[in-house]
Amino acid sequence: ASTDGQVVLYTDNEFAVGQFYALHKVTVLPDPPAWATVIGEGYRLTVSPDAPDLSGTTLNFRYMGKQVPAGEEGFLRLYDWDGATWEPLPTTINPDYNSALGPVRGPGLYVLMSSLEIPLYSVGWNNFAYPVQGTRPVTQALQSVEEYYSIVYGHVTTDTIDPWKVHGADVPDWVNDLKTFRYGQGYWINVTQP
Repeated sequence: ASTDGQVVLYTDNEFAVGQFYALHKVTVLPDPPAWATVIGEGYRLTVSPDAPDLSGTTLNFRYMGKQVPAGEEGFLRLYDWDGATWEPLPTTINPDYNSALGPVRGPGLYVLMSSLEIPLYSVGWNNFAYPVQGTRPVTQALQSVEEYYSIVYGHVTTDTIDPWKVHGADVPDWVNDLKTFRYGQGYWINVTQP
């Protein structure tokens, strides 16, 4: 367990004298993705030389419910820092015990983050309502799926001359007149995979 008791590592491995795993709280984290919120602290997992393999090992993060933004507890995910980006891990949430359990990929930096996930069920056109309070730039809001969409449309009823606004992923910026997503507004997005 970490020294503060917030993270527990589970393994069936047997250790020889001098072999160990260690969890250290991290004081400074790499920037999280713009669409995610860090919950609690980050932890670095280190292993001694010749320590047993980490396969089959899991991490259990405990969190305080008040740290999770409203409506996002069901979307908590453990993330592993690969040195360049945060990689989400399959995560099991137990809201009754405020715990999130996920697999260990190896020694490294782990953190619990929340976000709002919007399911896009099929290849091609999907309609969704933007669930985040306030407004966000389209590029920021779609950062997690930037490789998987081609175009987004939004309808602005107050613009009687040009009500359909567009944002294309691979077009010159002057084409894009859909600049922000607004809470509760509906949008059409074309994706290359569900």
